[in-house]
Amino acid sequence: FFFVLQPPDQLCMLTRLLPSLRAARLPRQPSRALLSATPFWHRTAAPSVAQPAMLLRPPAVTPAPPIAGASRQRSQKQSNKLRQKRMAHPRRSKRDAMARRGIKPQQPLPDWKWGIFARDEVAVYHGKRKMGQGKVLRVDHARSRVWVEGIKLREFATEESANDPDPSRPLEYELREDSVHYSQCNLIDPVDGRRTRLRWRYLPDGRRVRVAVRSGALLPRVPPPPPDEPREFPRWSERLTTPRDAVLERTNIAPQWAKQRV
Repeated sequence: FFFVLQPPDQLCMLTRLLPSLRAARLPRQPSRALLSATPFWHRTAAPSVAQPAMLLRPPAVTPAPPIAGASRQRSQKQSNKLRQKRMAHPRRSKRDAMARRGIKPQQPLPDWKWGIFARDEVAVYHGKRKMGQGKVLRVDHARSRVWVEGIKLREFATEESANDPDPSRPLEYELREDSVHYSQCNLIDPVDGRRTRLRWRYLPDGRRVRVAVRSGALLPRVPPPPPDEPREFPRWSERLTTPRDAVLERTNIAPQWAKQRV
């Protein structure tokens, strides 16, 4: 607009209408209807503030209707691919998900720091709540998991029913202990029977032992129980054993020429 060529009263009117003109957001190439419209400054009556915006508003364009089921099929295909990837590599998919969220994977505890072994008496805690106390059945150093007797019981399918070739038969379940994290377990102090942390120390003779932080008492490892049936050691069989007379019999007789050379 050439504001210099317009009368002063119309110039003031244009300055008041600038915000509405900015809100109209005119397209770069207006349509014929907009070009043929009479400019509002040629009208006899003073236009309202809303009239230029209504005149200069571009025609509404109705978007094309979306294809039914297209986005659903695409999302379903992506979810199937992700599900197949997780089934093929469960640990890798979990690692990738943690990396996307910015969570660092938890490193396993090194073997020289591991202080809980099978047959130890431990107390299991979930935060400040005590889950129970029991004997350690087995441990997994690579995953930092511990199985405690009577703690975290869950239903697992029996091996016979899981390997049954007939799929029509229902699965049979049994209660077994599930694993807990190593950090949830604490050894029992032999002095007062409460949970305690441990430290590794060396005795004067060079042995590496566990020491309770609470009382300073030694925490020796529990030896394995003796077998139910005593094993014969060494194992031998009369059928596969050479008789003593055959062992002592001299069968390597040197020839005459070997005796002369000697």
